[in-house]
Amino acid sequence: MKSKIIRIFIFSTFFCFIIQNLGCSAQNENVKKFGANTDYFLALKLLDQNNENKVKEAQAKFKRCIKKGDKIFAKKSAQKLCQVGTVQERIYSAVKLTQLFPNDKQSLLEAARVFCQYNENSLIYEYTNNLDLQNDDNELIKIRLTALKKLEAGSYESEVFDWYTKRSLSKDHYQFYRDVYNHTDFIDLSVNWENQKELINPFIMNFRIELYKRNYTYTYSQVPLVIDFLKNGDLQPCEQIASDLGKACLHGSSDYLKNAQNFMELADYFKNTPVSFYFWFYAGRLFEKTGTYLAKSRECFENAIEAADSDSKKDNALWYLLNTMIDYQLDFLVANIQDYAKQFHNPEYFDDFFDKLSVTLLSSARWKEFQIIYKKIDGFATDEAVAKFAYIFARLAQEKITNADEKQINEAFLRAIQSGNSLYYKIISASHLNLDENQLHKVLFSPVMSKEKRNKKMSEMTKENEQLADLLMEGYVIFGFPELIYEEWQTYFPDLSEKTNFYLAEFLYNCGKTDTKNRFYTQSLRIAAKTYNYSTEILTRKEMKLVFPSCYSDEIEKYAAEYMISPNVMYALVRSESFFDPNIKSAVGAVGLTQLMEFTANDVARKLKITDYSLVDVETNLQIGTYYLAELLNRCDNSLLQAFFSYNAGITRVRRWLKSSLAEFGTKSKLPMDLFLETLPYTETREYGRKLVSAAAMYDFLENPQNFSQTVTQLLE
Repeated sequence: MKSKIIRIFIFSTFFCFIIQNLGCSAQNENVKKFGANTDYFLALKLLDQNNENKVKEAQAKFKRCIKKGDKIFAKKSAQKLCQVGTVQERIYSAVKLTQLFPNDKQSLLEAARVFCQYNENSLIYEYTNNLDLQNDDNELIKIRLTALKKLEAGSYESEVFDWYTKRSLSKDHYQFYRDVYNHTDFIDLSVNWENQKELINPFIMNFRIELYKRNYTYTYSQVPLVIDFLKNGDLQPCEQIASDLGKACLHGSSDYLKNAQNFMELADYFKNTPVSFYFWFYAGRLFEKTGTYLAKSRECFENAIEAADSDSKKDNALWYLLNTMIDYQLDFLVANIQDYAKQFHNPEYFDDFFDKLSVTLLSSARWKEFQIIYKKIDGFATDEAVAKFAYIFARLAQEKITNADEKQINEAFLRAIQSGNSLYYKIISASHLNLDENQLHKVLFSPVMSKEKRNKKMSEMTKENEQLADLLMEGYVIFGFPELIYEEWQTYFPDLSEKTNFYLAEFLYNCGKTDTKNRFYTQSLRIAAKTYNYSTEILTRKEMKLVFPSCYSDEIEKYAAEYMISPNVMYALVRSESFFDPNIKSAVGAVGLTQLMEFTANDVARKLKITDYSLVDVETNLQIGTYYLAELLNRCDNSLLQAFFSYNAGITRVRRWLKSSLAEFGTKSKLPMDLFLETLPYTETREYGRKLVSAAAMYDFLENPQNFSQTVTQLLE
């Protein structure tokens, strides 16, 4: 017995020795890999212990990393030091942070937060003297202005006014005005304002705040006074105020003609100044609102384009011009579409215009225009817009609704495959071309970002930044900080390699399997999906499975089998609805993984005899959502696409839309569902259908690539 105990003791001692050495070996490998940067992660580990005795040790490691670590790690360590220790230590660390990284605005913001927390207003004043009130972070500016008020600084009023008039208003502006500036009442200068000129600036700020609150009745009543200030020179011409005048007139009055004429006069009065663009622009919008002065509207938009001093302003005016022409000058628009497309500076800005144009052409039975337009806009519009028109033309020709030969049809499908970010047109076009598995893999897993975006992203990266950012994120994985990854990833994404992004996504996906807070699945998917959108190389099947993950597989497959619906359809629905976030709640009140409305859930729960339930519970939400979709599928004659539309917009609307579309196509009984999708009056529902078809097809392809064409056909029946 004694010898047996001795053997057990020797064995356990040897086992512990091996484990310790393995641990030491792993730690040594980490130290070797991260070098002096290891101190940053070890300090975080010490802080995690929530022990006061460990804080000093953590501070020492942060300080050592600042001295010896690479720049990213040194900066992160310096920022962390601002959050630990005594008040005096935190303030000292904040000062050091601004000195170590003087041109880094994020570090300045971190330091300013510390100064603000401990009422160190003089330090805020000193270190924020060079802020750009038009472009810098609003929170940082708000901290500075609050400090200036407390210090009774002479520049306070002028800086506040500049902040309120040089940029679009934000939540920070509103909160500062309400809580710090303390001018919450209307300022009435309508009588004898000449003797109250010192109140003009507060009045203008109040005018902007009331417009931000959508108090259009009040702001419209003050428009003549603001115009007087501008004309008399009491107020410098300001683009933000000119824009606000337009919004006040557009939303605060129905006298569109009078206001449009006034704005034309203002545009002439302030010609050759930056504000003339806004006066021409809103004159165009106001004339368009009349419904009759459309030639005037077009003239004003064209003058706005001419007066614009930036590409974004030109695109904005051109967008409104084109959308006005859809409604009133469709023939002229189609005939001149290439000339307009050549003027695009940011083609993506016009994608929704082309979406609206395609719906209008279909509802007007102008089938032939699709071939003409897709060829005319190719090279000027985005690949997504070109793909839409090319695909619709090919399908109209296949259905004998318009004329084309087989070569023209295949040519259009091949063009639609190059659909940029639109996976939908890539998928459904590929299904018509009888591609083999290798060809499909190349098409479906290929980069979706435009070449211009990819080149821009690559030009923003440096090799050093990429390597250090990769190392930082890898450290969060190796040293066990999954809860820090997503927030840090959002900051460093432009500098991260695709390999590291998918490494993070895979790590978080695996963490999601045991995550009681249900956060890591969604974070993993967001990282993988964005990386796919910005990818520069064809993805692997393993990477695509992170873009289209099978989260909550036990519950989804259980209820998909019970209610006789494809689990891949349910994966697609949950991915599209909630990105696998069971705690999400939409602005209209839809809850959980399948985004159920309370009244819908209550109705289904009664049928399932569920009495006490929570829609944020994973299993309950999936059971009710799966049953509901299966029920809709049955009511929609087993048309998955109609069931998807009904899930989003309600079955009554879908039936009404289908009846209308049948009439537009001159048929009483049959209409291909992919063409029906293109006729829907709501952009949201059209895009919803595209997302679900795309996701369901991708899930099926990843599982069984041989049945790809058959799968897409079933989804579009």
